[in-house]
Amino acid sequence: MILDKLHLMLRVTDQLMENLITEVMERDSKADFTKRRGEEKGLYLKKLVKDINGTGITFNVWKKMRTVREMACMIGQVWWGQTKRS
Repeated sequence: MILDKLHLMLRVTDQLMENLITEVMERDSKADFTKRRGEEKGLYLKKLVKDINGTGITFNVWKKMRTVREMACMIGQVWWGQTKRS
């Protein structure tokens, strides 16, 4: 495999963006913990998205809805809403 400068920079940029988004989401999580019901949450991520979009780049982050398969990874095997015990 031959790495050229463009692909190397894209890989580095991708990793930096992933780290930045993770850091912002962690910061939001800590800040949102103390907020009351009805208060706006996720302000750091909203600001990041707004700033990136302000540069002319279309960018958005969305929360993936949990599926049965993902829930199975978190709480054991789940089949049609019931936990299967081994």
